[in-house]
Amino acid sequence: MKDDGRNNNIEILVSFVRENVGRFFFYAGCVLIFYAVAALNQLPDTVKRMRYALVLCAFLLVCRTLYDFAHYYKKINQLKQALLHRGESDRLLPAPKSREEELYIQMVEETEEEKRQLISQLDHKRQEMNDYYSMWVHQIKTPIASMKLLTNRLPEPEQSSFSGELFKTEQYAEMALYYIRLDSIASDMLLQEYELLDIVRQAVKKSALLFINSRLSMNLDEFSVRAVTDEKWLSFVVEQLLSNAVKYTREGGIHIYQRSDRCVVIEDTGIGIPKEDLPRVFEKGFTGYNGRMDKKSTGIGLYLCKQVMDRLGHRIWIEQADRQGTRVVLEVGNEPENLTKM
Repeated sequence: MKDDGRNNNIEILVSFVRENVGRFFFYAGCVLIFYAVAALNQLPDTVKRMRYALVLCAFLLVCRTLYDFAHYYKKINQLKQALLHRGESDRLLPAPKSREEELYIQMVEETEEEKRQLISQLDHKRQEMNDYYSMWVHQIKTPIASMKLLTNRLPEPEQSSFSGELFKTEQYAEMALYYIRLDSIASDMLLQEYELLDIVRQAVKKSALLFINSRLSMNLDEFSVRAVTDEKWLSFVVEQLLSNAVKYTREGGIHIYQRSDRCVVIEDTGIGIPKEDLPRVFEKGFTGYNGRMDKKSTGIGLYLCKQVMDRLGHRIWIEQADRQGTRVVLEVGNEPENLTKM
């Protein structure tokens, strides 16, 4: 911190000297002119008598320079503070010393006011959009529930097929709702200590229809991993990962097991992820080779999983399985992050 302050002072001093170098040259030029005129007119006594006046002027020049540097130093620091607080920069600017500075400050104030109005309008539109989609998600659940009741009257295997498609539709609706709530996740969290196995079991039970319709096996090992987390948001992550595993697995199944005292692995025997796509799988909108081949991937599911895990203070990463498939690792147990920044 001391080095930063010293560098800042040196930077301000150098810039002050550069901006005021003309003043020193002007004073030196005046002295040279005075001596030149006195020498040409052969006035040595006048030169000797005026030396005290020149020294006094130099002293006053130094005092004035120090005074100007103090104001310059204060002004530069105020401008830097205003630059750090972009939204309030017009209120932190130093008082103008000239008409030119008054006009500059007026331009900044008008620009900041326009910016605040635009931000307010965007926030209002975003809130309206969030409210609309939240209402839509809640309303769409009613016809989904009605269609579930209607599918119970269908004979097998049509009933299982329709139920599976309705489950996917409900998952997509929930994904939209969680996407909307992502920015306000801090106010929606209820952090408690949970046994991760219980959360995984609930997610597997909820996704049972997917495994039945796809005829995939589910192998859930017994393990004990406790962590401070949010049950609803972490369940959403596990459900998304199970849905992806089923989506890209044609035969075999999914195996969930414990790797360490803080890590749980969801491994499938699916088509896997190309090595070159692994670094980007959590990017928003990135579908990769498999997504482009499937033509149904949105690139939102894994992005949401990563965002939720980050906000919960957990970690998630994906590895290639030893032979075939994908291995998703969930590491829990850290303190929730970014909550104070939302």
